Amino acid sequence: MSQRQIFKIAILSHDSFLFERLFDVFGVDFEKAMTQTSGASFSYSHFDMEDGQRLTAQFWMLDGSPQWSSIRNLYMKGASGIIILHDPTVKNATEINRRLLKEFVSVNRFQIPIIILNVEENIEQLSKSTSFAKDIARWRGYEVTAIGKDTTEIDDILTEFMTRVKDWQARNVIFQTLKLYFNLDAINAEKRSISKIITQLRKIYTSQYYELLSDKEIFNIVRQAILIEGFDYNSEEKAIVYSKPIKTNPWTDYEDKLGPDEYNKPKVEKL
Repeated sequence: MSQRQIFKIAILSHDSFLFERLFDVFGVDFEKAMTQTSGASFSYSHFDMEDGQRLTAQFWMLDGSPQWSSIRNLYMKGASGIIILHDPTVKNATEINRRLLKEFVSVNRFQIPIIILNVEENIEQLSKSTSFAKDIARWRGYEVTAIGKDTTEIDDILTEFMTRVKDWQARNVIFQTLKLYFNLDAINAEKRSISKIITQLRKIYTSQYYELLSDKEIFNIVRQAILIEGFDYNSEEKAIVYSKPIKTNPWTDYEDKLGPDEYNKPKVEKL
């Protein structure tokens, strides 16, 4: 795929000096592109995926100091992934990173891919970051990876991380689009095959995210959206059935049980 896909990644750290340690991870181009501003730094890196896609990560490195909270909130918004720099040898590092992550969640209320990057080479310290990652995983309810900057397969791990970032962003955008699509399509149709929905989505919506997922992946998203939106799914025809159950009128039911005469009698209180 020739079109370049760009994703925003927030890098959180209890110490802004740790951002320089990223040069060893992301290379010379990352270091040359790095731009520093008050409370935040910016750089980027490219990832060539196995399927031929070329992804670009815009990294926003956010200072964890309390005085930069408004700057962090501004640059956190809309991020598709998080990298937390962690140095367990620094006192209160874990507590500060927990606060930064909670701060991120307060701005972006969704579950996006997270990596804990340990800047120390010591295996014992990496185990502490792994424990930190497990704590976050229990809190957020999904897997969180911990790696060291000298991990031998770090390039593969980062590429896999970007794959999850890409998939999450694409699924999120498509799922939100489907809500609108269902409401409009239900006006003119009683039933629609999922394959036809996918074909129409690719024609109508030109968003880059539809190019990132295969028909099989979008099929699963459509099927999940069908159930969440309250429509029926016909498994044999692999189609959405737009008719929803009609809510009954409780007063009509009450009248049927009592009879019309009994229902219309005036209420008289006994003395």
